[in-house]
Amino acid sequence: MRASSVTAMELMNSTFGGLWMGVNFSGAAVNGIPANGIGFSVGNNNIIFATGTTPAERMRISNVGNVGIGTINPSEKLEVAGNVKATEFLYTSDARLKKDVVTLPDALEKALQLRGVNFAWKADNNKTVGFIAQEVEQVYPELVRTDAKSGYKAVQYGNIVAVLVEALKQEHRERVENQNLCQAEVKNISRQIASAQSATEERVRVLEKENQELKARLERLEKIILQGK
Repeated sequence: MRASSVTAMELMNSTFGGLWMGVNFSGAAVNGIPANGIGFSVGNNNIIFATGTTPAERMRISNVGNVGIGTINPSEKLEVAGNVKATEFLYTSDARLKKDVVTLPDALEKALQLRGVNFAWKADNNKTVGFIAQEVEQVYPELVRTDAKSGYKAVQYGNIVAVLVEALKQEHRERVENQNLCQAEVKNISRQIASAQSATEERVRVLEKENQELKARLERLEKIILQGK
């Protein structure tokens, strides 16, 4: 190991295309290492991290910068074969980074087309719940990604929350509209009943008046008949 003319350290005196480790103390980037930074390169090869008495691969960085843990052929910036545990996951969602923003249409109808399933992973027989990517793709193709290397499909589970929120809002709106229609119908029926009751009461009053008039006429007739005798 020796000091280079560019204030970096080279291992095995190789070029950037081979095995190279450097500490750059200069004020400019050197061989991909930022100013005043540390770098490591194996050219077009993968960087593999292995542990154990008999070393076994645990992680690798591919020659295109993808990181794989538990997999030797990562197709994303980070691919993990196994569980990932964290206190929280953050999704970049700033409005300033987005365009063509529209509220999801027909969310309730589409949510009803999604099928939640119980299943077991073939690899370890671990049972869990979720979706089938091919089925989700038929409803929301934008929520499904297909691995260019393996052809396997993956679902953006976190983004399904947006569908469920809009579906819930739509269901709530429809329920409120139905309640308002029912209340309006009840009020209309109540008015009709009140009107019919008022008409009935008026008719009863008219009949009572007519009955009193008939009764008075009969009494007068009775008096005339009695006086004639």
